[in-house]
Amino acid sequence: MGVRSLGNESSSFGYKFGTTGIEAVGPNVAPVPFTSSGGTKITDGSDTYHVFLYTGSPQSFTVTGAPGSLTAYLLVVGGGGSGGFSADGVSGGGGAGGIQYYTQYPITDGTTTVVVGNRGANPGTASDYTADGSINDGENTTFGSAIAYGGGGGAHEYPGIRNESGHNGGCAGGGSSYHYPGTGPGTATQPGAPLVSGAGGTNYGQAGGTGMNGNPGVGGGGGGTQDAGKDGGGSPAGAGGDGASFTNFRGPTLAPAIPGPNVPVIGPTGRFAGGGAGGPGGPGLRPGGAGGGGSSGPGTSASDGTDATGYGSGGSGTQFGAGNTNGSPAGSPGIVIVKYSS
Repeated sequence: MGVRSLGNESSSFGYKFGTTGIEAVGPNVAPVPFTSSGGTKITDGSDTYHVFLYTGSPQSFTVTGAPGSLTAYLLVVGGGGSGGFSADGVSGGGGAGGIQYYTQYPITDGTTTVVVGNRGANPGTASDYTADGSINDGENTTFGSAIAYGGGGGAHEYPGIRNESGHNGGCAGGGSSYHYPGTGPGTATQPGAPLVSGAGGTNYGQAGGTGMNGNPGVGGGGGGTQDAGKDGGGSPAGAGGDGASFTNFRGPTLAPAIPGPNVPVIGPTGRFAGGGAGGPGGPGLRPGGAGGGGSSGPGTSASDGTDATGYGSGGSGTQFGAGNTNGSPAGSPGIVIVKYSS
């Protein structure tokens, strides 16, 4: 009777032992396999990389079956600022995009939204320039809540319309050198960017240089992520600040995911986001500063500055006479790279 009937000799063997819990064990369930997707995926030995370049649209990083302790190295680089517009003076170099770098970013199941920032644009020429100075600024890059601010554009100079300082940004844009007096750089904003808690994050962003107060002068160099841009009157005059190096992200390893010209710029030390050179005092007079490592070429004449090739780098400033119709070089878009080891 009731549960006490288990002690009755007439109780069946099956009843006594059929409900002891053995039957509660279900079939073996295979663990969900670990998979990851997004960007361009590179496998190098036990290391896996996901490389996200600028596309103009949000992208996704998706993970399933992640081990609970999996963490990654994460590099987030903002778009670089362009050199400033100048119609009758000398403009500053564009600031590099800021960098946010993590050494223990947690990789968990789900989808993370990735937005890679574009570069600052060529601001136009003496006949069709834009009055909106923000066009020179690079765009922010985000990976979930991690953020790298776009670089500040170089200072513009246009008598009676704009004569301004370098722009604020992840790394600050350099100042212009003419009309007198030279103008100062903007403020580097990346050092104050919020970090993802507990992920081993560090911000990288430096100031630009001040434009030279002289004629022929040199514009201030844009700030890089390792060094500040040089003043137009400094030594070397108007050089862009170098980009910071991250040995986890070397150019040769990333080659399957990036255009060939960028491989030697990133190089074996993993250099990103150098500042743009300040504009020169005039062709054959005072050459502009060299672009920072991972950055644009030097502005050695009124019109031969070249677009940056290193990710997140600033564009060179320029020197324009009143009749010059060339625009300033643009910056370079940002990048996001995730690296984890299996």
